Amino acid sequence: MITSMGAPDDVVHGMEVGADDYVTKPFNSVELIARVKAVIERKRLTDLLDDAEAVLFTLARLVEARDEGTSDHCDRLSYASVVFGKELGLNINDLEALRRGGVLHDIGKLGIPDSILLKKDKLNDEEWQIMKQHTTIGATLCSPLRTMKSTAEIVCYHHEKFDGTGYPAGLKGEAIPFLARVFQIVDIYDALYNERSYKPRILWSRLLRLWSTKRIWATGILI
Repeated sequence: MITSMGAPDDVVHGMEVGADDYVTKPFNSVELIARVKAVIERKRLTDLLDDAEAVLFTLARLVEARDEGTSDHCDRLSYASVVFGKELGLNINDLEALRRGGVLHDIGKLGIPDSILLKKDKLNDEEWQIMKQHTTIGATLCSPLRTMKSTAEIVCYHHEKFDGTGYPAGLKGEAIPFLARVFQIVDIYDALYNERSYKPRILWSRLLRLWSTKRIWATGILI
């Protein structure tokens, strides 16, 4: 935006309505060209980031497509975790991490053989060790993007447990990243409430009884 209106309120208003930069008259042409180049470079980097995110999201959808039993699972978690995050008063960056985490949390299953991922029977010990690797594989895929730091923590640690019996690192209590704990509550609820190939859905009334009698999830988030 190039304008003769240079009061602080004018600058603020200009940026609020969508300007990427604000230059007041009279202006120096060399400075103007430098500012335009800087904005173009920011746009290029933003596009690259969007492309990288789109690739990761596409890979995550491929994981979901491999397993018919998890249809719409990613969309449900992405939506529900943001709704839950808003109720907790989380900031926009945390909400964005939860949104991405909903889609990307199981992306590491790309590295798990179909014979294990799609097995209908209970996994044996060796198969289970391989399956647990999906958390670290997923985190490795997301970690190169600096904007995905919080999301990568969700992907890596969403199967940790507050008592330290989870995986991949056996973290305990508040050593588990907060957003991973938030996300896990939503993930557990979705897994219980929706039917899977290896189990029926659990009705809402029974979920409430489990919650009230065992307090199995609330502790991990509220302490």
